Amino acid sequence: MRSVARESHGTLILSKSDSVWCWGTEESARQGFGKRLGHVAAREVPADFRLPENLHVKGFIEEALTFSLIRDRPLLARMRRNNGILIVDPHAEDVGALDPLFQVVGKTSGNVPGLFTSPTPEHPEAGQVRWAEALRVSLDRKDGRLWVLIDPDIWIWPPRTRESAREFLDVRRKDRLNAKYNEILDAWKHIIMGTDERNAEITVRPFVDGSRKNPYLSYYEMQSVLSRSLEIYQTGHFGRVPKKITIHKNTPFQEQEVLGALDSFRDGTEVELVQIVRNVNWKGIRFDSAQPPKAHGFPVERGTILPVDQNEALFWTQGSVLGVNLKNPNYNVYKEGALKPTPSPVLIRRHSGAGGWHDTCSGILGLTKMDWNNNTLYKKLPVTLVYSKAFVDIIQQNPNMVDSVYDFRSFM
Repeated sequence: MRSVARESHGTLILSKSDSVWCWGTEESARQGFGKRLGHVAAREVPADFRLPENLHVKGFIEEALTFSLIRDRPLLARMRRNNGILIVDPHAEDVGALDPLFQVVGKTSGNVPGLFTSPTPEHPEAGQVRWAEALRVSLDRKDGRLWVLIDPDIWIWPPRTRESAREFLDVRRKDRLNAKYNEILDAWKHIIMGTDERNAEITVRPFVDGSRKNPYLSYYEMQSVLSRSLEIYQTGHFGRVPKKITIHKNTPFQEQEVLGALDSFRDGTEVELVQIVRNVNWKGIRFDSAQPPKAHGFPVERGTILPVDQNEALFWTQGSVLGVNLKNPNYNVYKEGALKPTPSPVLIRRHSGAGGWHDTCSGILGLTKMDWNNNTLYKKLPVTLVYSKAFVDIIQQNPNMVDSVYDFRSFM
């Protein structure tokens, strides 16, 4: 059962009592269990998980809740016997969501100074012990109501070294009393719920509903979307046809999507289909102009482009920026320095379009500055990706808006 859950890549949550309980689509379950899967039937979730026959339900729901709360956030999830744990991801690319916590505690992850693991037969090499801010999540039922309990904590990697890190933990947590503890709690509430106000109503899901092919459109669906988009554009531009249209996507463009997009416009319109991959394993080191060159004190400049081949390039949307320091415009500014000392690029993959990378990347760079919901200098991803998801969520909750036309800027 563990191997099925692991190989499902987060599309199944499993628990076992007299039968196997599965949270996910039937398609994912049949694919995961294969021929071993027998009868499939819907089950009602018991109202009271404290009853002896329902004890497995508490962990089942806690696991689903824990994985729901990390979706689209720079967090990791771990499950323990009595609770789930949300952990700040030290390798996350976009850490803006952690700012409420950073404002209270400063650094949210790092190395435990001077502490290394002891070699064992299972782990023969010593390694650096690390820490990260964390949040324990559990369920309880009182007064006929279901409660989600959250408690700020600090995670230690690897977990077996937690006792050795006791002194570090005591120092890190020594001032977390009363007012400071409440500030940390409010910060976590803002991270996982988008608000720290009382009586807020939110919806979370452990994974995307529906088919795993959900991000992709058929030939006719792509044509339908773009034909409507072209109609709206021409209405506001006296019937003119755009010279170029660029579509951003965080998943690959399938063949039917490419053909549908190309067939939606006449020869006078260039169609550029760009996939933007946020998480890549590349890093870049900036060197100065000395002879011999030395590593620069600041990271790669924002806007740096490194072509990989004809249709792929690494592009740094995060990095050092000149001209914004109020005391001296020649000073470098790197706003993520405290949380992520070395920025990583996004991978730009062009599925349609031609020419150099300058226009493509300039457009993306400008769109990373258009998040009007905060005063940060830029975000890692363009608003075309960030707020298209937010727009879809709004439409799902307000289906009467479907046939109306709105300025996209109203949802940013």
